[in-house]
Amino acid sequence: YIDGDFYESSSFDYEDNLGGKNLTMQWERILENVKEDWFQILGDDDTISDNFVEEFYKNLPLADQQTTNVLKLRQCCINETGERTSEFTSYPKASSSRSVWRSKYLEKNRSSLSEHIFRTKTYRKYKFKPFPLAWYSDDLAVLEFSEGRDIIFINEAKVDVRMSAVNISSLTNNEQEKENMKQLAQSISKDKLLSLIYSLSELENTMKWSSQKNILFQVGIMKACRQEENAGIEEIEQRLNKIEEMLK
Repeated sequence: YIDGDFYESSSFDYEDNLGGKNLTMQWERILENVKEDWFQILGDDDTISDNFVEEFYKNLPLADQQTTNVLKLRQCCINETGERTSEFTSYPKASSSRSVWRSKYLEKNRSSLSEHIFRTKTYRKYKFKPFPLAWYSDDLAVLEFSEGRDIIFINEAKVDVRMSAVNISSLTNNEQEKENMKQLAQSISKDKLLSLIYSLSELENTMKWSSQKNILFQVGIMKACRQEENAGIEEIEQRLNKIEEMLK
């Protein structure tokens, strides 16, 4: 890990392969050892530019000033030999989580886990959701971890995302799981996605003037994901309070 002016390398030996069950379980096991304020999960074969750490620290004051929980870097795809096979992505300096979701799901822009840096304390509140193959777990994490705040884009640092025959998407021994996820994704209509984005936009505007941003965010996410037209904010908040009481 990186801390201030020095670099320390740590390695951990695990006897069981949690990643073989679900990648999110492996991510969370590793993150149990993280004590820093921010973290990045870099794919095994992905690489970062030499100025990655420098640019992170340059943008840290802005992130703290805006209480941002998610940073995003430029990325491009590379093949097995390291050749770039795509153009680098590009975003405005600050983008809402809503616009980032729209960019991926409606405009078909690329996004990967490796290009994000997350605030650790926010991760501990929400964790990663263990979807099959961990597909879309990172996308939901970006949405939840951001808590309705802007995502800061670091244009000066880069991540190369390697696409090879050993990527989960390229393997052939998990076809049923991949087919299940494809069917799930295809079952979500464009209208439902637009409705979700509209709900997030409405939530973002409401949070600007609220003194209870955390409650509004949790209630808003529940309502957006469930699309419960007949359930008002008060009803969903009561459910949330009941759940919190049960967890105490």
